[in-house]
Amino acid sequence: MIKALIFDFDGVIVDSEKLWLNAKINTLKKLHIKLPKVSDHKKFLGMNSTNFFKELIDREYLKKNRKKILFTYKKISKQYKKFYPKINYGIYKLIKSTKIEKFIVSNNSKNYIVKVLNHHNLKKFFKKKNIFCFKAPRLQKPSPYGYLKILSEFKFKPKEVIIIEDSESGIKAAKLAKLKNIFKFSKKSVKHLNEDVINFKNSKTILSFINKK
Repeated sequence: MIKALIFDFDGVIVDSEKLWLNAKINTLKKLHIKLPKVSDHKKFLGMNSTNFFKELIDREYLKKNRKKILFTYKKISKQYKKFYPKINYGIYKLIKSTKIEKFIVSNNSKNYIVKVLNHHNLKKFFKKKNIFCFKAPRLQKPSPYGYLKILSEFKFKPKEVIIIEDSESGIKAAKLAKLKNIFKFSKKSVKHLNEDVINFKNSKTILSFINKK
């Protein structure tokens, strides 16, 4: 029996992954640091800022200029937080159509998430205590900490939860937590299913899975 739906926020509930990637890329631009190839952008979606800058900035430069880089990123990302990203309709329907307890695990801030949920009239579906956000990079995805914390605090078994992610970083976190019911959301046509992750684009896929359990 499924007892919980655990959602990622950026890229799943709202279409915001590109916003935060743009904030990171604009930080590099501002500091005149070489930008990643456009073809590589997809792999950086959902990656936290610490890992992003580690991968793209020279180690010595990063060590000497860490405070400047993080300050610049914080300033730029603050501007992006003025926007309300569009909601993903397939996820919106899923949230509204099931009474199963709902959680969010995100690298974003809780205040921002609550503000956006409220804007889209979704706040009533998520208890504030069910929104898990982590500032420390070592606790952020791809760390499994958020998922393991929910299992521990709410006494769920791994087979009793469904994980809904959209990025490789989030999927890696779910796999490290040894969770089995992992769904990857995509607005594009779903071409295949695989044994580790079920790809989907609308609520019917997950609702059907729940009904079979």
